Amino acid sequence: MKRKLTKSLILTISTLLLTVTFVPLIYPQTPPAAPQFSRLQVVKLNPGMSDEWRKFYQTEIVPALKKGGVKQHSVWRVMQGDVREYVLITPLESLAQLDEPGALAKALGEEAATALNKKQSRFFAEWNTYIIAGRPDLSIAPTSTDVPKLGLAMKTIVTPGRVPEWVKGFKENALPVVQKAGVKGLLTGRVTLGGDPNEFRSLILFDSYADLDKFQGAYSKAAAELKLSPMAPAGIVAHSEFLVARYMPELSIRPEPQKTAK
Repeated sequence: MKRKLTKSLILTISTLLLTVTFVPLIYPQTPPAAPQFSRLQVVKLNPGMSDEWRKFYQTEIVPALKKGGVKQHSVWRVMQGDVREYVLITPLESLAQLDEPGALAKALGEEAATALNKKQSRFFAEWNTYIIAGRPDLSIAPTSTDVPKLGLAMKTIVTPGRVPEWVKGFKENALPVVQKAGVKGLLTGRVTLGGDPNEFRSLILFDSYADLDKFQGAYSKAAAELKLSPMAPAGIVAHSEFLVARYMPELSIRPEPQKTAK
C-alpha cells in the first residue's frame, strides 16, 4: 500500500530548504572539505518488471559486483515519487577509478560483462548516471552503524551564481535544526558530472514512516528553540523535489566491519 506525505509535512520540508537561504550576500568563504565521490545511478524500470529485475539483480549482478571488488553499494527503491525508479549508489576512491575496467568486467571479463549489461538493459525504460561529490560539511554522520530503512531524498537546484549563499545558509541554519530534530543522519552531495552543477542531493535517514511523521513536529520545535525564522527570501532555490525511498538490503553490499585489535 502506498503512503502519501501529509500536506503539513511537505510544507515543513519545504521550509527546511527555504530556511537555509536567508543569509547575507557578502561573507567570508571557507573552502569545503575534499570531495568524496560516488556514482549515482537512477534507473526507471519498464512497467511490470520490478519483481523480475530485483531477482535478476540479486542473483546475477550483486554476486558479480562482489567478485569484482565492490565493497559498498546501496540500492534504494522509490516509494513516494516515480515508483518505477531505483537509486543505486556506489562510493568511488577517486575519479581515476573510472579509467579502470568496471567491477563486472573485472569479475567476468569484458565480453561477458557486456552481455550481462545487455541482458539487464531490457528491464530499463531509462538509465541515468551521475557523479556526486559528497559534502561532509553539509552532512550529519549517521548515529548508528545500522542502515536506516527509509530515506527522504531531496533534489535542490540552486539559482546559478547563488550556490555560496545556499551552502552557507544550509550549513548554519538547516544542519543545526535537523540535528536537533533527532534524525538518523543527513547525507548531502553536489552533482559534478552528468547533470546540473547547481544541483544538490540530500538524503535524510529514518527507520520508519512513523519517524518521518514525527519529524515535522520535531523540526518545528527545534527551529523555535534555536530561534530560526521560517521565512526566507525567494530566488535562491530555483527548483526542489522530494521523494521517499526504501533501502533494499538484498540488493545492496555492506562493507565488512572493521576488526579491532586485541
